[in-house]
Amino acid sequence: MPVGTGQAGGRQQLPDRGHLRAERRRAAQHHAEYLGDRRREQGRQAGTRATATVSPTALAFGSVNTGATSAGKTVTLTSTGSGPLQIASITLTGANASEFSREHDCPTGGSLASGSHCTITVRFSPQTSGDKSASLTIADNASGGNQVVPLTGKGILGTSFYFAEGFTGAGFQETLSILTPSQSGTATIDYYTEQGHQPTVVRSLTAGHVLLEDVNADVNAGHQVSARVILSVPGVVERVMHFNNGTWLGSTDKVGAPAPATTWYFAEGSTLSAFAEYLSIQNPNSSEVVVDLTYATDRNQHPVKTLTVPANTRITVVVGLGNLFDNANCAPLVSCGVGGGVVGVSVQVKSRTLPIVAERPMYVMHYNFGYGPIADGHDALGANAPSTTWNFAEGTTLAGFNEYLTLQNPGLNDASVTLTYLYDLGTKTVTVNVPKQSRVTALVFDASNLGVGRGYVGVSTAISSTQPIVAERPMYMYFNFGTGPVAGAHVVVGATGLGTLFGFAAASTAVGENDYLTIQNSGALDANVTVDYYTTGAKVTKQFVVTHSTRRTVLVFSTTGGGLGPGFSPLGIVVSSDKPVLVEKPTYSSNLATYGATDTTGYTPAGAF
Repeated sequence: MPVGTGQAGGRQQLPDRGHLRAERRRAAQHHAEYLGDRRREQGRQAGTRATATVSPTALAFGSVNTGATSAGKTVTLTSTGSGPLQIASITLTGANASEFSREHDCPTGGSLASGSHCTITVRFSPQTSGDKSASLTIADNASGGNQVVPLTGKGILGTSFYFAEGFTGAGFQETLSILTPSQSGTATIDYYTEQGHQPTVVRSLTAGHVLLEDVNADVNAGHQVSARVILSVPGVVERVMHFNNGTWLGSTDKVGAPAPATTWYFAEGSTLSAFAEYLSIQNPNSSEVVVDLTYATDRNQHPVKTLTVPANTRITVVVGLGNLFDNANCAPLVSCGVGGGVVGVSVQVKSRTLPIVAERPMYVMHYNFGYGPIADGHDALGANAPSTTWNFAEGTTLAGFNEYLTLQNPGLNDASVTLTYLYDLGTKTVTVNVPKQSRVTALVFDASNLGVGRGYVGVSTAISSTQPIVAERPMYMYFNFGTGPVAGAHVVVGATGLGTLFGFAAASTAVGENDYLTIQNSGALDANVTVDYYTTGAKVTKQFVVTHSTRRTVLVFSTTGGGLGPGFSPLGIVVSSDKPVLVEKPTYSSNLATYGATDTTGYTPAGAF
């Protein structure tokens, strides 16, 4: 409906929206003052006198990370007069009122008897950095006028890590490993389950030490759980899951995503009977989001499934349930997948509105890749966009290992893809065509199927493409690392670039733990590399050179070659280099409590650690 009375060019002029909002705020304040004056006059006419006190008289929240919510601070309102305190309203006003929230047990619209009190809890949730202020205003009939409590706080930019996957059901143990190498600070942890946002957990962090946070203890048993961790100082967070539930035995480990995004791509996937594939989708927003799952299968079918993710929750999609037809209102646990028996499945997860987080956990159903049955699983955070370059530091084709590269082309043009392997014999280049809207799998252990062949200890890969693609590297192994056989699986989405600084928060050289660092230097110059190990005691530093156009493996559990040696747990690691490199951390454990294989690429901060 038209607003206003003036005419301009035949169209009615609209008042400035900011002016309208200011007028509404002034009107609300005047109304509250009017109600307070009216109640004070009623008290005087009745021969009673209402007075009130608030304690404390101001709330200072200090520094809080942007995107996080502070612990609540309480104001107590007490009726101290000879007559009842009539409370008209309790409101937040001021420049940054929207970044504060309040809840209370006060009888608004009613009265508080003389000598009684009620409480108001206020929280601070800065959305941007900087100093913030507002007022808590209590409109009442107290003779001294309304009660006004000043509110102050400061928003600071923290380092965020998001994890869509997580489970605290029977046989699963989930842990967050947090390292802040140089500064002490705090970690603010928010959990999102199928039931919604759980109470915020705040932990103190000590510089140079790893904090292990027990997710099972924080959210209790039996929950699908996503997490957001905000660090007040530079650091890195990994989520480690160990599982032994009678069906699966193994582990997964990932460094968190730095931020939600509207789009996530996954190249790898299969719904053959050998695998159980899922999608974990986290919605950390205060309103629901509609999400489209666009699949690409090796049958050249591209079904689109649409679902709604409620506010502040996490859902699980069973990819092996459903069919190859579109579904505009699918049920995540029943009909949002493509059904069983599909050899190759890639997927784009896209929110229509607000940013989300998506991961793809997969479990191996006791399948034998040629060396022994595997019941482990692997997990990946998706890529936010296709790219023309991808890099993988880890890889091996020793007997017992099956390494693959899955190449997804979601575009409308065919892609000519070049795979450059850095391996024991030097370099090898292979070119493959990936048709539009399809996926190709390279068997790195097979020289006749786009690979280098068997028997090579270290294999890194640099990928270039004429069209943007998505690349992942799944690996399956049955191998004895000297402490007993490990039947495992791990996967990473490739890195689109190299870096000079990488951090890891979850490492161990306890007996039975075999942790490695794989460092890819695909450049033309040698790289001088420094590894800082953060133990429960002192920091230990190692230095070495990674020759150009090679890949180097560091045995963290060894005292030679840049390793630390046995007997350290928990352990954080920071790798720095004077030339751009890529660093991954594959791990293999034969211990029952931590059994299985994991791998994650290191976290590269925007600045320094």
